[in-house]
Amino acid sequence: MIELTAIVPKRAFQVPVARREIERLLEDEVRAIGDLYAKVYATWNSPPTPHKEVRIGSADAYGEVAFTDDKMFWLDEGTSVCYAVPSRDWISKTSVGWIGSRPGRGRIVARGRKYGANRKIDARHWSDIIAQRRERPFQAAAGSAMARIAHVF
Repeated sequence: MIELTAIVPKRAFQVPVARREIERLLEDEVRAIGDLYAKVYATWNSPPTPHKEVRIGSADAYGEVAFTDDKMFWLDEGTSVCYAVPSRDWISKTSVGWIGSRPGRGRIVARGRKYGANRKIDARHWSDIIAQRRERPFQAAAGSAMARIAHVF
């Protein structure tokens, strides 16, 4: 999950022009983050559904891209145990430290707690990579948005 929080003067949320700029900034960033995540599960048979939200309150602004899918969490964060046995021809669709998805190959031949002793899922760290990639573009866009609304104050 990636959260964005705008830290601006509270009175900015009472000025319609400023409010719209902040909302547009967060919507654009949520869309950009969502597009990067979409690359990760582009070839999955059952892709996760992202939860995208932008909220503008009376004193704050908030943007979020999150997933409730367990598979997305297990792959992003990694696990110390994996309760599935892949076939010998297994090739993962995703890799550690890479934002993308390829066709992959193989199948799961067995599942269950008794199979989890010697395997783990390596963390892909997608959320960290996406946050790092988007940090500078977001800062630049935020600076531009603030410059556009500076004349209001």
